[in-house]
Amino acid sequence: MNPATKRGMRSANVGRLLSWAMAYAHPGIVLGNFTQRAITVLTTLLVGFIAVSAQAQSGTVDLSIRSAVSNAKPQLNDVVSYTVVVRNAAGSAGATNVVVKDSLPEGAVAFINSSVIRGGGAYNATTKLWNVGAIAQNDSAVLVITATVLQRGVWFNTAQVFAADGTDIDSQPGNDNIQEDDYEAVCFSVPLYIYAGEEFTATIPAGFQNVIWFRNNENVAANVPADSAVVNPDNSITIKSPGTYRFTATFSNGCPALNCCDIEVIPGPLASLGNLVFEDSNANGQQDNGEPGIPGVSVSLFESTTLVATVTTNASGVYSFTGLIPTVPYSVSFAAPTGYTATVANTGPDATDSDADPITGLTTSYTLAANESNLTVDAGFFRPASLGDKVFVDANRDGLQDAAETGLASVTVTLVSNGTALASVVTGADGVYSFTGLTPGVPYSVSFTAPANFTASTPNVGGDDSLDSDPIN
Repeated sequence: MNPATKRGMRSANVGRLLSWAMAYAHPGIVLGNFTQRAITVLTTLLVGFIAVSAQAQSGTVDLSIRSAVSNAKPQLNDVVSYTVVVRNAAGSAGATNVVVKDSLPEGAVAFINSSVIRGGGAYNATTKLWNVGAIAQNDSAVLVITATVLQRGVWFNTAQVFAADGTDIDSQPGNDNIQEDDYEAVCFSVPLYIYAGEEFTATIPAGFQNVIWFRNNENVAANVPADSAVVNPDNSITIKSPGTYRFTATFSNGCPALNCCDIEVIPGPLASLGNLVFEDSNANGQQDNGEPGIPGVSVSLFESTTLVATVTTNASGVYSFTGLIPTVPYSVSFAAPTGYTATVANTGPDATDSDADPITGLTTSYTLAANESNLTVDAGFFRPASLGDKVFVDANRDGLQDAAETGLASVTVTLVSNGTALASVVTGADGVYSFTGLTPGVPYSVSFTAPANFTASTPNVGGDDSLDSDPIN
């Protein structure tokens, strides 16, 4: 059974996606992660700008940055390389004490190493600074950084000239100005997981006109069903289904804009759990050979305290829940079938034990991995036993209950197990008593308190246990 329900908003690692056409991407800000559930995160999609060209002047420098990523669509645990080129334009003065700051997307990648291919200095992954030193006019320095991809979503690496001697003709080092040519960012996109009933929203800032969102190259507003994606009045998009999402727009000055990296959304891998409800004939908490499954038992799945789904065991006592979301804590509740009592839990190997609490019927929490199938979630029940019979007046003292001998009323009878008194009853008018709800496999004994003026008869006379007097403890 697939317990798909409306699960609410998911946060999305989509960062800043907007850049000018044929120009620079801008830095990404990643908001939230996919471990946060039922939270609306409006992911900001900011904008980059085309730098204005300027003529070099005597005594000035003209530093610019270009960046590239080796794989814009990697998979988790892939290694990507960022190549950063800082150039001093022809006709400029020589640049000195040049420092470049390259910021890897925090939390999204793990730094491996770096190497300077051209130029001087070295990169410090802690400070994020590359002390380049001098760059002559019409020359460049090249840095390569390698890292391992750790997270899904759209993630940006930013590089900028952080410091330099002299005056740059068209930019100022270290000012985080995405309009200038000494600042650039590149992104990669790892597909995001989405599950049934979930959605997330991405927004773009004010000031953009003619915004058109696309899903798989279809105009969302015009051609995409509302249960797949919706463009909102503020030009944000609510994503409800798998697909590749992008947009086009124009800025207030009429220049075209579009996202740098597409948002790719794919169905998330699922998991399952289940197994068996069995009759624990000897009540030892283990499914022994020959102990059958119990059909028709109601089994319920909970996410935290919320009921997600209910199934019934089949003719063999088997049940299962499929379509479960990894990392979500699930627990299972078993309803005791009529005439049965829950057995002891968590004794012996997990594959054959009973996992349901004997009192609540509920298991502990299970958190599954992607594509995991946990077939060890079992529950055992047994049919309670009973014992008893009759206290009788052995008139002829032969140790046997003869046809004319009557029962003895108001005799106290005590049930004992391993030396501990468990319960006491008093015989009825006919001398009959009984103890019910007993656990199979547990050693019990019975103690009879002799009434006044009576003495116990000789025990275990003859070969018929149903007629003799049993030992008095």
